[in-house]
Amino acid sequence: MSQFFRGAAGGGAIGDVTGPGSSTDNAVVRFDGTTGKLIQNSSSTLSDANVLSTGELNLTTELAVVYGGTGQTTYTDGQLLIGNTTGNTLNKATLTAGTGISIANGSGSITITATGGAFSWTDVTGTSQAMAVESGYTANNAALVTLTLPVTASFGDVIQVVGKGAGLFRIGQNAGQSINFTASTTTVGAAGHLTAIEQFASLELICTVANTTWTVVDSTGNFTVV
Repeated sequence: MSQFFRGAAGGGAIGDVTGPGSSTDNAVVRFDGTTGKLIQNSSSTLSDANVLSTGELNLTTELAVVYGGTGQTTYTDGQLLIGNTTGNTLNKATLTAGTGISIANGSGSITITATGGAFSWTDVTGTSQAMAVESGYTANNAALVTLTLPVTASFGDVIQVVGKGAGLFRIGQNAGQSINFTASTTTVGAAGHLTAIEQFASLELICTVANTTWTVVDSTGNFTVV
C-alpha cells in the first residue's frame, strides 16, 4: 500500500496521509494537522509493532530532540544548526568571524567578507612619505626619499620598499623605533635610519615587536645602518 501527504482544507498545514482509495481509513499512518502527530490508523491491517511501537509520533517533540532540544523552532538572523558532541544534538548558533573576516547576518542571509585589504603600492615622487602597514613603496625622486615607519604596527605587519629614482631612499624612524638588519640594529628613535646606497636596492620589513621593532627579512643591494 502506498501513502501520500495531502494539504489540509483551506490551504493550511499538511493533513492526513491517505491510501490509494483516498480514504483516511485506508492509511497505515496519518498526520493529524491539529495535534502535530503521526498516528497509526486503527483500522490498518498492520499491527502497531510493524509501524510505530508507541502508536504515535509527536513531530514537535521528536524533531526538537533531533535538532537540539526544546525551543529550536525559531531562529535569529544568521543562525544555523551546528553539530554538538555533547548529547549528539544540533545547536542553533551563528558563525564566528576569524582574523581578517567580518560576518553580517541578515534576514535569510549570511555575508562573509575579508576585512584585510590587499597589499597596495604607492609610487612616491616627493622626498618624504609616512608609510602604512601592508603596503609597498617605490622611491621615485632625483633627491633622497625618506620613508618613515608607521607609528602603530602589529606583530607580523609587512612593508616593502623598492628604489626607483636616482636620489635613493632612507627608512626613517619614530621615537622608540629601531630596525634589525642582519647583525646590526639602527639607533633607537628618530636619529636612527637605514639608507640605501644603490639606486635599485629593495627591502622587505616585518614588525617583530608591536609599534617599535622592525626586522629586514629580505633585501637587495647595500645599506648604511645608523
